[in-house]
Amino acid sequence: MKNEHIDALVGESPILTKVALPPRRRGLIRRTGLEKLVEQVGQHLLTLVQGPAGYGKTTLALTWADRFAAARFQIAWYSADTGDDEPSRFLFYLAQALARALPDQHDEILRFADFIRGGNAPLSIATLVNAIVESGEETFVFIDDFQLFSREDTLAIVSELLQHAPANLHLIILTRSNPFIATDRLRLNQQLLTVDAHALAFSEEETSRLFQEVGIQLPDHELHSVFEQTGGWPAALRIACLSLTQGTPEAGANLNLGASRSFESYFEKLLQGIPKNVRNFMTKTAFVEKLSIPLANQLFESRKVKAIVDLLLQHNILTPLDAYGQWFSYHALWRDYLSRKINGVEAPQLHLLAADWYYVNGYLSLAVRHALLGGHSEKALEWVENNAMALVKRGDLFTLRDWEKLIRALSSSQPVKLKLALAWALVLSMATEQAAALAGEVKRVLDQIRHPDEARLRWEIRMLESVISAVNEDLDAALADAAECGKTLPAGDPWLVNGLYNVLRLTNLHLGNWVVFYALPNNPYTAEEERANAFTEVYRYSLLGLAELVQGHLVTAENCLNRARELAAAGMAINNGPAALAESLLAQVHYERGQIAQASALLDGRLAVIDDIGFPDCVLRTYVTSARIAWLEERANAAWSLLEHAEAIAARRNWHRITAGILLEKIRIALLQNHLDAAQGLALRIKALAVKHGKRNSGPITGLLEYSDFSDALIALKSGNCAQATALLQPLYAAARARCSHLFAIRAGTLLAIAYMLVGKPLDAVLHFSEVLESAATEQAERSILDQGSAVLQLTTLCLSQRFPVRRSGQANRFALYLKAKLEESSPAATNLDTASSGLHPLEELTPKELKVLRELASGRTNKEIARSIGLAPETIKFHLKNIFVKLSVERRTQAVRRAQLLGLLGN
Repeated sequence: MKNEHIDALVGESPILTKVALPPRRRGLIRRTGLEKLVEQVGQHLLTLVQGPAGYGKTTLALTWADRFAAARFQIAWYSADTGDDEPSRFLFYLAQALARALPDQHDEILRFADFIRGGNAPLSIATLVNAIVESGEETFVFIDDFQLFSREDTLAIVSELLQHAPANLHLIILTRSNPFIATDRLRLNQQLLTVDAHALAFSEEETSRLFQEVGIQLPDHELHSVFEQTGGWPAALRIACLSLTQGTPEAGANLNLGASRSFESYFEKLLQGIPKNVRNFMTKTAFVEKLSIPLANQLFESRKVKAIVDLLLQHNILTPLDAYGQWFSYHALWRDYLSRKINGVEAPQLHLLAADWYYVNGYLSLAVRHALLGGHSEKALEWVENNAMALVKRGDLFTLRDWEKLIRALSSSQPVKLKLALAWALVLSMATEQAAALAGEVKRVLDQIRHPDEARLRWEIRMLESVISAVNEDLDAALADAAECGKTLPAGDPWLVNGLYNVLRLTNLHLGNWVVFYALPNNPYTAEEERANAFTEVYRYSLLGLAELVQGHLVTAENCLNRARELAAAGMAINNGPAALAESLLAQVHYERGQIAQASALLDGRLAVIDDIGFPDCVLRTYVTSARIAWLEERANAAWSLLEHAEAIAARRNWHRITAGILLEKIRIALLQNHLDAAQGLALRIKALAVKHGKRNSGPITGLLEYSDFSDALIALKSGNCAQATALLQPLYAAARARCSHLFAIRAGTLLAIAYMLVGKPLDAVLHFSEVLESAATEQAERSILDQGSAVLQLTTLCLSQRFPVRRSGQANRFALYLKAKLEESSPAATNLDTASSGLHPLEELTPKELKVLRELASGRTNKEIARSIGLAPETIKFHLKNIFVKLSVERRTQAVRRAQLLGLLGN
C-alpha cells in the first residue's frame, strides 16, 4: 500500500520558491565577523546555525550563499514547510534543490525525484551523493527551518547523507531548536561548525552602525542601554529602531524597551501556542538571571519542571550557561517582559525565595542581588558583612569590588572588617592606591573607637601594607612590615599566615635569597580549608613556578603552574581571575619550548584578566610572550599594539621596571624592522628610567640598569659596534649566571657569542655558545636562543664545525643540531625554488612558511590541522592561504595544490 504522502506527491508540481534563494532584506549592515566564517563553513561537512526566531539565521546564510556563488561554487537551497516532515517529501525537495544547483547532473537528479514521486525509489540518498561526487565542485546545501523535522525516519536520511558525504559536500542547517541528529563523530573529526545565538547577536559596534543606517542618533549611554537590554538580538534591535524612528512614547529618555508596545506585541505573538502551564512557569522563573532545575522547583511547584525546561531549551527560549546543562538563562528582554507579568504582591516573595536558595547553595552575589530587588536590604548587608573576606580568600575579587558602591550606599558607616575585606580585594587586583586609602580609613576608625579585635585588625593592616609595598617593589618596606608581622602570627586564620609567607617569597625571589625562598613554610590546609582558602595556594604555586621559570627549570615550573591551575579550578568561583596568573606564566614555559600553539591557547581570552589582577612580572611576561607569538605569526602591528597596551598599564601603576622590560621588547621589534632611530629613542627612555629609579639587582629578576645595558648592547650589535656590545654583554651574562637567572643568561650569552663571532673571535664565540647550549638543552629552552635573530644559524653552524673541538655533552650537541635544522627550515635560503622556471615572478616567490602551509594543504589537512601541525594560529593560516592564492593566481584550495604540483613546488 502506497504511503499517503507519496500519493500526495503524484502529479504535484514542486513549489519552486521552496528551492530558490529567498529575497534579501533591505537595509542590512555588514556583519564582518560572521561573514568571515564563510571560510570555515567551506572547511566543515556540517554547519549548524542555531538560534531563536529573529536572530538573523537566514540573512547570514544568504550572505554566505552570495560569497559561495561569487566563487562559482554550487548552491542548493531548501526552505522547509510544516508538511515536509516525511522521508519521501524531504527527499523529493532535497533532490529538486540539488537539481537546480548541479546543472550537469540536472536530468539524472530529476529522474530520481520522479521515482520518489511515483513511490518506486528506495529511501536512499546514493543517487544524490553520487551526483555531488560527479560534479567535482564544492557544493553547499542549505536547509532552512530545520526545526520542522522531528520524525526519526526523516532525520535518518540526514544522518545517512552525513555518513556517506563526499569531500566536496557542505551541509548548512538553519534551525531554532536542537536538530536531533548525531554530531559527536563529526565534532571529534572536526567536521562540525556551530554558530549559536551568542555568535549571531549584534555587537555594540554593529548596533551603533545599524542605528546610523536608519538615521537614529543616540548618546553613547542610551545606545549602550539599548544594547544591554536587547543583548544584540537582531529582531529586538529592528523593533527598537522602529519604535525610535516613529517616536513612540516608549522611546523616551529612559529607553525601557521591554515596556514597548512593539515588544509586547512581538512577545505575545511568540507566546501563542505555548501551553498555559509553561507560560506560568516562565512568569514565575524569568526574573532570575541564572536558573537551575532545583531553583525552578523552589519557585514553581510542579512535577513537570524538568520537562518544561527541556521544552524551553529546545525552542531556544532558555539558553544554556554551561557545558553541563545545569544553568540556564532567559534573554534579558524576555525577563523584563515576563517580570512585569508577576503580581506586585508576589514579586518580593519570589525574590526572597530565590535569594535564600542562592545563599544556601553558595551563590552569594546572586543572593545579595535578589535580596535587594525584593526590598530586603538589611539581609543583603548582613550577608555581605559575613562573607566578604571569604570571597577574597577563594579569589572572587571582582564580586567584592563590584559591590563597593553598593555597600557604601547601603551603609554610610561600614564596619571595619568589611572595609578591610574591600582593601584586600583592591590590593590583590593591583589597585594599590585605593587599597592604601581604605586601609588608612580603617586605621583612623581604630584610633577613634575601641574595637574588641583591635590588635588583630592592626596586624592585618600592617600585613596589607606589606603586600602593597611588595607589589610596588619597595622591597625594604615590604620586608620590614612582613618581619614585624612575623613576630606575632594570628591564630586560627591560616590564610593570613600563608599570605604573609607569600609576601616573603616574592621579596626573597626578587632579592635572590634562594635559601630563604625555599625554606619558607606553608601552613597546611585540610581539604575543606583548601577550597575556602584557595587564593593563597594558587599564589604560592604561581610564585614557585615563576622562580623555577627565571632559573630556566621549565619542567619544574610547568609542574608548579599546573598545580596552581588545578587548585584554582577546584576551589574558586566560576570565571575567577587567579587561574590566569598561573596560565599566563605557563604560556611562557610553552613558548620557550617552541610550543607556540599551546602558549597561544593559554593566553586566549586571558589578557583582560591579567590587566586587572596580574602582578608586575606576570603582566610583563604575559605581554612579551603574546607579542612574540604575534611576531612569529607575521602580525607585526598586533605585536606592537600589545606592547603599547602593556606599557600603558605599567605607566599607570608606576611600575618602572616593567615599563623598561616592555620598552626593551619594543626595541627588539624595531631592530627586526631595521628601524634603528626608533630603537635608539626607546633606549634613551629606558636609560632615563634607570637613572631616576634604578639600582643594580642582586636577585634573578632583571632590573632597570640591566635592561638599559641590554638595550644598548642590542643597538650596538645592530650598528656594527661589536666591541661595545661585547663589553656590555660580558658582565650581564656573568651576573645572570651568578644570580641563577638562567633564562636571561641564555639570551645574553647567545648575543655575546654572536658579538664574539662578528668581531672575529670565533673560539670565544664557540666557548660561550657551548655554555648556553648546555644550559638550554636540558629544558629545551629554544626560543631564548632562536629569538636573537638570523645570526644564530651562522653561530650554530660554527659551533658544530670541526674547527673548534670544544667538549660538549651529547645532549648539547643534539640540541645544537635540532636548532640548526629548525633555523634552516625557516630560512629563505633553505628553499630551492627556481623562480625563473617556476612561473612565479621573483617578487611573488612563496615564503618558507607559505610553502610549508601549501605542502600541508596538499596532504588534505584542514586549516585547524595545519595550524596545529605548524604551530601557528588558524587566523594566520588563513592569511598565508590568501597570499598563496594570489601568488599562484588561483581561487581555491584544490586549484592551489594542482598549480603547485605543475610548478614542482611540492617536491615528490
